[in-house]
Amino acid sequence: MMAHHDAGGAGAIHSIGNDARSLAQFIRSGWFKPVHVQSTVSQEMRTLLMSREFFVNKLHDHENEIRGLLRPFGLKADRIAAGDFEARVRELVEGRPNLELCMSALLRRCTEMQTQLAELHRALLRLTANDELCRGFMIIPGVGPVTALARSRHWPSRRRSTTRGASGARVMSELTLARHRDNTSLERPA
Repeated sequence: MMAHHDAGGAGAIHSIGNDARSLAQFIRSGWFKPVHVQSTVSQEMRTLLMSREFFVNKLHDHENEIRGLLRPFGLKADRIAAGDFEARVRELVEGRPNLELCMSALLRRCTEMQTQLAELHRALLRLTANDELCRGFMIIPGVGPVTALARSRHWPSRRRSTTRGASGARVMSELTLARHRDNTSLERPA
């Protein structure tokens, strides 16, 4: 199968055979080196973690948007527990039909996102409960299921690493950094 020539006619004729020969020559010349491609399971774990993170961030953004919409009216839904947010907003807009309509629609969306987040979080908990490496990580104080799953995704590649310094103490310090600590709740940090 022949590909088209460039406009000047000076280009090489492209074919599958020529492309294969060129690729073989690149490999022989050392231009390319073997790389590790993550397994499908590892990519699925990453997708689960990223999807959960997406919902956590969007839920936080959505709640902040509601707070911002209420502020011009002098209504404040300050820091309150996640479960009390909807009740507090409904209490603030009570007796204002237009605000009740708008906030009701936005709060329904929040509830949908919380339901989806809870579903993803339950899936994450099931994965970590059934994974021996994750359970081992969660023995370390301050390491919850999110950190354990995120770290276990990279664990095989760390063992393959040719660099020195992947000691147990270093791994433990990476796992328990304050900004990466988590627990099994759906609460977001304040």
